[in-house]
Amino acid sequence: MEAKWGLIPDMGATVVLPELVPKDVAMELTMTGRVFDGSEALRLGLVTRLSDGPLAEAHRLAAEIATRSPDSTAAAKRLLDATYCETDDRRKLHLETALQRRLMGGWNQLASAAKGLGLPPMLTPGFLQRRPDWSEEADAQAEAELRAMLDQ
Repeated sequence: MEAKWGLIPDMGATVVLPELVPKDVAMELTMTGRVFDGSEALRLGLVTRLSDGPLAEAHRLAAEIATRSPDSTAAAKRLLDATYCETDDRRKLHLETALQRRLMGGWNQLASAAKGLGLPPMLTPGFLQRRPDWSEEADAQAEAELRAMLDQ
């Protein structure tokens, strides 16, 4: 839309677009300001899915995620935030291994394994609250540690 006003993309578009679409698509959209519908946004990879009831779909997805280990959910978010556009596979794998080691053998990982093995509910432990080292308060410190780890 900025092109229609004689401006360039802002609000982080130069950070996000390379993660979502090829350069030629980003150039076309930013130079023309062309408006497109949801189906094209899906085809371009700008949205995950289309839904006639987006709020209900968001609730369904959140409920599904809530059935998973809160620790592994937080670790997955941390891993993908830190490495998604990283080009050095060695650094990606190093971080993946470090996070996996923190998860393995924890209560929530064992509860997930028990559920995954199909144990009866009475033998399947419930999840505990997310460990403090996966909490939002720890995110800034974890991000600094991850960046330092990736810089090694």
